[in-house]
Amino acid sequence: MANASTINLGYQGSQRFYRFLKRKRGCQLGASPVFMSSRKVNQTNQSQVETTKMPQRIFLALVGFLYAALSLWCSFDPATTSTKVGFQILNGSGQSEFLTVYGGLEMGLALVFLWPIFRPQFAREALWVCLLIHGSLVLFRSIGFFLFDEIAPMTKQLAIGEWVIFLLAAGLCVWPKPSSGNRV
Repeated sequence: MANASTINLGYQGSQRFYRFLKRKRGCQLGASPVFMSSRKVNQTNQSQVETTKMPQRIFLALVGFLYAALSLWCSFDPATTSTKVGFQILNGSGQSEFLTVYGGLEMGLALVFLWPIFRPQFAREALWVCLLIHGSLVLFRSIGFFLFDEIAPMTKQLAIGEWVIFLLAAGLCVWPKPSSGNRV
């Protein structure tokens, strides 16, 4: 049974093994990705990748701040926000549910969309999350518009916003296309 002292699977171990093969065995080994540190590759292309991701990060930040504002508005003024979208909060359970779903869930979404500000390498994943969430919202909102009458003006405004976010996210998911060497 091997233990940690006999097997070194990290970057240092692979570099030592590479140098050993090259020096002792006379092997002509090129710069194989197996022996390269992903950290070094990422550092080399980091500024190029961050520049490419800038439109996505700006879009996600705007969406994140929008969700944070909606979360705070729903949390601190539930009577107004629930009335504007046609909800009637009857008791403590309804207030708790509204606070949880419209305050807590929207704040969680805001944090997901704001995450690429601090971790640019997650911009692509956050953008796909944005696309999937807003695609679902657009689908179910559209179904609701066909099934129900008396849609409030605020609900229509939310639907327009969801469509805009969905279409922009879809466009940013395909533009710019990642190069074959870098996954953006």
